[in-house]
This record gives sequence, structure tokens and C-alpha cells, in this order.
Amino acid sequence: MVAASHGGPAGDGPGEPAKDVNGASGPAQEPTPTAEEEPPEEPRDAAAAAVVAGLESEVLVVDEQPRYHVVGCRALIGKALIPIPVREAVELGFTPCGWCTPDRTLAAQHASVR
Repeated sequence: MVAASHGGPAGDGPGEPAKDVNGASGPAQEPTPTAEEEPPEEPRDAAAAAVVAGLESEVLVVDEQPRYHVVGCRALIGKALIPIPVREAVELGFTPCGWCTPDRTLAAQHASVR
């Protein structure tokens, strides 16, 4: 949406809904997610962390965000995803998401395959 900077149509003032270039009012653009909206880090489980540190299983990361995730995590909705091996995510300094708990999830999957 673009607001007129030259005393534009009514509705462009403080406290009034923003209007698009055609003068239609509507919700303002969605705000960029803030640091408070990032998921917490998964609580440390040394045994699970040791297992996943050597796995080639794929996890998902988002550029400029510190967590890695498994498919279906709510933190990934509407984001551009980068699939990488979990081993690489750990090496690059990403930490596991506290919402989708990738370390516990992948460690459990790996244990059930053995």
C-alpha cells in the first residue's frame, strides 16, 4: 500500500485506516515478524544432540533466523525455506526449534530405524 504524501485522500491521517492507491481502505501491510515471535530453542538433550549431529536427515532453516525445524513446524508458515542436512545445520550454528523439537524427533526416528 502506498500513502499519499501530499495531503492525500481522507483516511490517511493519524488513527485512520490506510488507503491504497485507489483510495480503498483496508488493513495495513502485515508487520515483519519480530524477535519475540521467533520460536524458543529446544531444551538441550545431550543424547539427542549427539545423535543428530552426525545425521544427514533433512531439516529446514530460514535465512537470518537461528533455528532449524522439521517439516510442519508452525514457525515456517509463509517463509522461504532452505533444506539442509541436520549435521550441517548444527555445524553452521543453527539451534533446534522449541516448537517442533527436531533433535528429539530425529533422534527418535533414528532409534526406531536401528
